[in-house]
Amino acid sequence: MKLDILSKNEALLVAISCLFTGFFASGLLHLTITQVTDSPTWENVALILGEAAMILPILYVLNLRQQRLRTFIPRKKLSPVIVTTVVVFAFGMLLTLDGLGAILDQFFTFPEWLEEMEAGLLWQSTPELILLIAAGVIVAPAIEELIFRGFLQQAMAGYYQHLLPAIVAPAVLFTIFHVQYLMYLPAAIELLLLALAFGWVMGKTGSLLAPILLHALNNLASLIWLGTAHDSPGVITPESPQSWGWFILGLFLLGIAGWRLNREPDYIPFPLIIEGTRRPEDRHGDR
Repeated sequence: MKLDILSKNEALLVAISCLFTGFFASGLLHLTITQVTDSPTWENVALILGEAAMILPILYVLNLRQQRLRTFIPRKKLSPVIVTTVVVFAFGMLLTLDGLGAILDQFFTFPEWLEEMEAGLLWQSTPELILLIAAGVIVAPAIEELIFRGFLQQAMAGYYQHLLPAIVAPAVLFTIFHVQYLMYLPAAIELLLLALAFGWVMGKTGSLLAPILLHALNNLASLIWLGTAHDSPGVITPESPQSWGWFILGLFLLGIAGWRLNREPDYIPFPLIIEGTRRPEDRHGDR
């Protein structure tokens, strides 16, 4: 794939602009809606619109560069084997992180404000549930992965020609974006590990659909667990030794799927833009 849209620093600035646009749009919409109604349904509508607004800086820059969105999205075709492997990886990742969370929670007190935030996500009607699924399982994974993995990671990989720095930088920014979890260390660690997994899977599959699928499955599992067993912190609990069998299963699935994905070559864009330089075709145009 040829990456000829933005340099590393330009992509980083655009990604940060996307975050601020999302924060501003969500805050403004939430403030406007609460002045009219206290309905959770409309608050979820504001959440969806705020997420969607995050993509506006990217669309603006692409319009200035006379480029289309599809020109930089990693679109390598996924075989049925790779799709199955990604799904297995997702379940292994969910169980492994659940076990890690159970371990970390022994050393930290779960904050009340986080309990209240999770309680606020509980739905009271079918329209609320539909909007929560739309926001958390469809819109958020698609928009956030487009920005952090499809846009920023591509620019980083094209510049460094290596996956490691290309994965780490967007993962850190992704974790900071979910600022509500930064004040509880176990949640922040799990979020960072999730983001690193999203980036690595995209770097191995060459398709943005893979991290979107991982992200969506993670959010869907969280939503289902929140609605069916919100009084329990997770499937794995220290009080139930038998539950640690799920942790072992998660490690096994993660290891098998990770081994299969690691056999794929790294997907790195060809570097047409180098920081501080111009492309040969641009210099020829000056003659």
